[in-house]
Amino acid sequence: NACNKLLQQITSILDININNQYIISRTGANMFSIILDDVNAEKTNTIANTLKNKIKELNFIYENKIFDIKTSIGILKLSEEFLEPSEILKTLELICKFAKSLGGDRIESYESTSDDFKEQKKLIDGVKLIKQALQNQNMLLYAQKILTTKKQQNEIAHYEVLVRILDEKNQIIPPGLFIPAAEEYKIMESIDYWVIEESIRCLSIWNSYKKNGNVILSINLSI
Repeated sequence: NACNKLLQQITSILDININNQYIISRTGANMFSIILDDVNAEKTNTIANTLKNKIKELNFIYENKIFDIKTSIGILKLSEEFLEPSEILKTLELICKFAKSLGGDRIESYESTSDDFKEQKKLIDGVKLIKQALQNQNMLLYAQKILTTKKQQNEIAHYEVLVRILDEKNQIIPPGLFIPAAEEYKIMESIDYWVIEESIRCLSIWNSYKKNGNVILSINLSI
């Protein structure tokens, strides 16, 4: 298909323009990673610009249609901040997505990225925390009592359900650090399901101990 044909042509461009001493690997569906050894920032940018321009000049035709190919390149200088291969690839992918969000056909480096990028990285870190919390059941429910200003003969206990997650050190993560990430990356629904199931379970336990007690739980769901 068109995607495979394009990837083959891009691979040829990489082979022709990258020195044999460097390592090239396909690390995603449409992502390649290149390890440049013993090069300075100027040389790195020169290589990146060469690849970007060569791919832009690519006259890609499929089924008599001409496609305009845009490339987003991310540059990351390896340091003690990035020791795990998964963290390196995740950060590079994020830089590339950031470059793409700015229109593509551009090069972004980790050092030169704006506060918008760093905010985006916070969201990615938040997503990681959420997925780990869901997988390991490291989540908590809090019940915040709702009080009425009117007197009632048969008082009904009314609570708003609040969710919190725990990190690897069992420290509570406030909602401001994970709710935006969950909404941005469409995983709020998974949190909602957990909150509903856990609320029903807690309500069942409450009713088994408080046989005459009336309780209402309010849950805010995402839309």
